[in-house]
Amino acid sequence: VYYLLVGAAVALAVLMKSAIGLFVGPILLIWAVTMHDYRWLRDWFFWAGALLGIAFVVPWHWYEHLQFGAQFWKDYLGVHIIDRFEKNIIGNQSTESNIIYFKQLITFAMPWSGLLCLSTWQLFSIPKNTFAFRAALAFLLQTIFFLAVFCFAGTKIVYYITPMYPFMILSMVVVAYWWYQEKLSSEHEYVLYGAVGGV
Repeated sequence: VYYLLVGAAVALAVLMKSAIGLFVGPILLIWAVTMHDYRWLRDWFFWAGALLGIAFVVPWHWYEHLQFGAQFWKDYLGVHIIDRFEKNIIGNQSTESNIIYFKQLITFAMPWSGLLCLSTWQLFSIPKNTFAFRAALAFLLQTIFFLAVFCFAGTKIVYYITPMYPFMILSMVVVAYWWYQEKLSSEHEYVLYGAVGGV
């Protein structure tokens, strides 16, 4: 049943944010490969969810096609997807460099970006065959995926990388929880609580 909700959610994401909604595909693939879990491909609810998503998405696109014909596809796919990726459609020199993303990460995204560096360092102290290691690695790779896509894109706007923040947090939480369970004795719990309170 969960997969039906996923299909509907992806459809709504596509209707609201266009092709960005389809990023769920690479995100799921990164998770599946990292976790070595492909059971979802054999679950008919997954395919039912995919069909449900298509059923939500097709009517609006078909309506726009009937109303505007080729011009709709030229603007929808050409200008807002292909052109945005291939070139800077804003025309502002300040958006031509990936520096705007890294400035964002070392200013407004602090302390989370700094904590991500710390948790990434700690990640490789987790045994490789554990769920915690694979899950934290998957979330980290998903974070990198979002950043890489928009770094390669020609149009660069600082809020484009916003979708990667939840995956940053998830990676850090998994590492922190493992560290808490494995490394902290009960008398040291106040250190963790103090650190969280300080953040």
